[in-house]
Amino acid sequence: FKKKTVYEMIFFFQAEDGIRDFCLSRGLGDVYKRQVFGGKAKDVYVNDMFRINLLTFNFEAPEQSGTIPEPRAHHMTYVFGNRIYLFGGFSQSCVFNDVYVFSCATHVWRKEKVVGERRPRKREWTSLASSGKDKADILLLFGGYSTSLDFEDEENLADLWAFDLTKSNWWQVEPEGVRPPGRSGHTATTVGSKMWVFGGIEIRRGTPVRYFNDVWVLKGLAKGQPMWQPVEVKGESPEPRVGHTCCSYGNDLVVYAGKGSSGLLDDLWVFDTKKTTWSQIQYVGGCPVARYKHTATVSGDYLLVLGGSTSFRLTQHRWLHRLNLRGMSSEEDDDDEDYSKSGQKVAEFTYY
Repeated sequence: FKKKTVYEMIFFFQAEDGIRDFCLSRGLGDVYKRQVFGGKAKDVYVNDMFRINLLTFNFEAPEQSGTIPEPRAHHMTYVFGNRIYLFGGFSQSCVFNDVYVFSCATHVWRKEKVVGERRPRKREWTSLASSGKDKADILLLFGGYSTSLDFEDEENLADLWAFDLTKSNWWQVEPEGVRPPGRSGHTATTVGSKMWVFGGIEIRRGTPVRYFNDVWVLKGLAKGQPMWQPVEVKGESPEPRVGHTCCSYGNDLVVYAGKGSSGLLDDLWVFDTKKTTWSQIQYVGGCPVARYKHTATVSGDYLLVLGGSTSFRLTQHRWLHRLNLRGMSSEEDDDDEDYSKSGQKVAEFTYY
């Protein structure tokens, strides 16, 4: 791979078989590693771990020790240095708001002893993002879905929390401005010192009742004066969706797949955070089938896609798909070979 990628690994929880959904672990840690975790297949919640070496494309199963998290799905993870932080999620009988830490060096888990009494409500399908490149040790948690098993205590959350990775304490953040509607299954992605929120759903009694395709930005993080602002998007926008992935690439956000009111999606979009415009990218090659609850990460000039839930029982969920993003960024000069005859940009998928 070009640029930074030399010895990149992907970690994830994996069921024995069946199509899986995964959870991306993002962060500003080792640039040669990306981590992803999963949760559920065929109604079974799991907590085993696998990894893939992106030089050889071989799967391995590292031994885990310590206090291993209970099996769960719809949790979130984040990488800081050589550690993975895991928050929340749900299992068949429980919703979580705990924090676990995994050492990539020793493969040892520990349950974090959170300082103080304040902490987010138990939830699933939330988002975790960095506070920016100058505050990489502060995580931001936004939204999610919280409910009791009988749906009597149900809420689509729109609260914002910060977690200090060095002090292990939570505090609630109250930004200025009108906050986004409560949602889950959205994405929150940091570009520079701003956090961008896209998509998600509103749920009532366990059933989606509204899909979102709005874009919100949390500004003022670098100055310690956070403010929510809805983004006025110019031109066409992607279909409202949930369970998509969104990765930063330069000043752009790369959104792939998900699920909308019409069903599973397989489209690819790039959002220019400077111009606040969307561009749909056409792709060819070994294209993934439509999916959601998959994971994706950017490595150098490539988008890597793995796993997810599809409408077919396929082995493709075990394939690693690689999309060349070169020429897709708003920071790069356009190359004629990246365009089809219709004038639309074209990217190529390969798989392993």
